[in-house]
Amino acid sequence: MQEFEIDNDKLVLSIFSEISVPFLAIDFQRLKKSLERFKESSSFISIPIKDDEKLLIEALRAIIKQYDVPESMDVLLSKSKLITSKNDISRLNSKENFFTLHMDNNKLVWEESSLWPLAYSSFIQQLVNLTKNYKLLIEERKKEINGELILSEYNKNLPTEIHNAFASLGAWLGGSENFEYLSKYATKYQIYNDDKNKEYAKEVNYNDDEAEKLTNSGIIVLPATLAVPLLVSLPNQGNILGSIPIDEFNIANLPIDVEYSFLNRKKESIKHPGFIMDKYYRSIFSGIELNTKNALYGKGNVMRDHYTDFYNGLDKYEFLRCKHYCMPLIDVNSIDEMEALISKIPKRSESGIFFRGQTSYYRLKREEIIKKILFGSSESNEPSLITNASRSNYNYDHLHFILKYFLEHEIVFKDYKKKKEIFQKLEELKGSFLLELDYAVMALAQHYGLPTHGLDVTTDLEVAVWFATNKFKQDNNVASYIQMNKSDWNQDKSKWPTVFVFQNVLNSTSSSLQDCVDLESIGLKALRPERQSAKFFHAAHGDHQNRLAESLVCAFRLSPNIYDIKYDFNYLFPSPEEDEAYKFMIDFSETKILDNLQVPRDKVTKFHTER
Repeated sequence: MQEFEIDNDKLVLSIFSEISVPFLAIDFQRLKKSLERFKESSSFISIPIKDDEKLLIEALRAIIKQYDVPESMDVLLSKSKLITSKNDISRLNSKENFFTLHMDNNKLVWEESSLWPLAYSSFIQQLVNLTKNYKLLIEERKKEINGELILSEYNKNLPTEIHNAFASLGAWLGGSENFEYLSKYATKYQIYNDDKNKEYAKEVNYNDDEAEKLTNSGIIVLPATLAVPLLVSLPNQGNILGSIPIDEFNIANLPIDVEYSFLNRKKESIKHPGFIMDKYYRSIFSGIELNTKNALYGKGNVMRDHYTDFYNGLDKYEFLRCKHYCMPLIDVNSIDEMEALISKIPKRSESGIFFRGQTSYYRLKREEIIKKILFGSSESNEPSLITNASRSNYNYDHLHFILKYFLEHEIVFKDYKKKKEIFQKLEELKGSFLLELDYAVMALAQHYGLPTHGLDVTTDLEVAVWFATNKFKQDNNVASYIQMNKSDWNQDKSKWPTVFVFQNVLNSTSSSLQDCVDLESIGLKALRPERQSAKFFHAAHGDHQNRLAESLVCAFRLSPNIYDIKYDFNYLFPSPEEDEAYKFMIDFSETKILDNLQVPRDKVTKFHTER
């Protein structure tokens, strides 16, 4: 590893240059005020940077240099309820082409012959605040533990890639041993492009068949020439590319060979010069022979000791598997039986127990040879709890900022003169490093059927059972749910309806549950998630797709029966006339204004006919 050297300034510039900037992250209120008060067609922002934050300069340079705003934005801005004058649009998009980005003492100054610096000032400041806040959090944490080594692992919970990257940078500046975003940076092209992953697999000496099996099993390949320079950029030139140490094992469930490691081997003995990463759990291992039974996730069927008494009280069950641990899959016949079992689960988290119901059980797809590498001869039945965006390789980040734009214009800006309190609240939220508005927007998208980085869960067992026993049906443009009869159960028992039971006992998942409540403060009430006792579980970005499974306590497999539930369809899915958020989301998915952006925008599922 000593052969590799990397300049951290260049590394940060390279990383952030590959992150797409959101052109719609505009502060329209600030822009409106400036258009009214000033005639100049130029603007600037000045960002104070401390000496120990200098890498932030390179990150901001990379982002700001991408703000060459496309002409398609002119059409969109001309439809804004705040900016309606053609003259205002021309002032925004000055053709003089004056642009400068320079340091003035300890301030980074962005100035150009347009109002774009001003328009994006709130978003840029939010990124700066996010970075500095995470830096401070790590610094305070290091004081609490007397300067011991500390890892940052919460950044993966953030709404979009750009938020994730700046928070990770902040934690690194604060003294964390890892730069958490590096795993996303090192793998994002392979995750979304199977051919690229196979190309890298062959680069580290896997043959065509092996490359195919790795890719089909969710295993991402990182050549040493890509990964090692990133590793040596870290403070101690360590072995943490992301937030999980390379070749990490769990002492509660050891692999067959605990000595196997890229870092422990001599250079001449390395057949596969690189690493493999499991995109479902973000675990990274040294390049390994595929004809071995290493059981990298542990060779035994070990269950979490958080629930020992509960597990010991069970009579009969099958094993499910998630990384190092197993969980019981229990056959049940009634809601009462489930409630009795749940009452025996010890409460280990402030967020409590939550559920997800599915009409069928789905497992992660792994080739048999990969199962042996990961689990040896132990249980390898992994529940698939990955997000819609991950399954379809959907770029949620574009959707996120379009939805925020539409929310502001259709809810907040519709009556600009009568909503002063809402405008003030919106300004607070847009600049907040806590990202309350962003979380609420993502939850809104998820609860009303658009692909996101999250999954719908509920705190109400009966709601979960309802979703497990009611089949989704699409008839032309209108969808519905049909209650299952006993005859609807699959003959294959492994595909029966399933209710999953979760609890966030890990620190890394403790902050993952989000909801829509903050949208009410800016004038939009979401009734569907309220009726469904719904929560939004942030399942991280593309390099940690099965994250929800890490909170799994047990699962109930529902035997053929009629499950009487106090809720019906009309209650759980209120109509657009009742649920203003549902109507808003239908309008969002059908508006033609946003077509100018040429960004994929799925239709919101309609459960009610037009009236």
